[in-house]
Amino acid sequence: MENRWALILLVLLVFSMILLLARRSRQSHAGSYVDTSQPAWIDAVARARAAVPVLRELFAAREAPVDVKYALQNSAGDTEHVWGELLEIADDEFCANLRTPLLRGRLVSSPPFRLPLSALEDWQAELPDGRIRGGFTTQLEIALARRDGRHIPDHIANMEKRFVDG
Repeated sequence: MENRWALILLVLLVFSMILLLARRSRQSHAGSYVDTSQPAWIDAVARARAAVPVLRELFAAREAPVDVKYALQNSAGDTEHVWGELLEIADDEFCANLRTPLLRGRLVSSPPFRLPLSALEDWQAELPDGRIRGGFTTQLEIALARRDGRHIPDHIANMEKRFVDG
């Protein structure tokens, strides 16, 4: 009888570990945790920052909301790369809210966030005609997911052909 209970506990432990690993796998494939030291990421961020004059024009025209990507520290101590709507942009800083939910932990402070322009990782604006300006890291993440055979959410995959800036 003891062996039976030990076997049941072992099966439950193994099952729990499988569920935990599957959950972590889904989180790591969600696109929010990226290797920011890889050259392709650094290049995508550099292209986004080089295109800030276009971002400023689109924001000033107010034809469509402009979203910005920036790094945010959560209460678990992780850095997440999140999107928020651009609320203000100045010469050396920007202000944005938060659109994407955190994968882990909670917010350390409340939005809106005022950040130096050097914290900008990407920006994206969907124009009235459906084209999308910016989205340099999004395009990279789509390419990496394709390369690695990972699932791309439909709403992200549907953006791919609409990007103007490559």
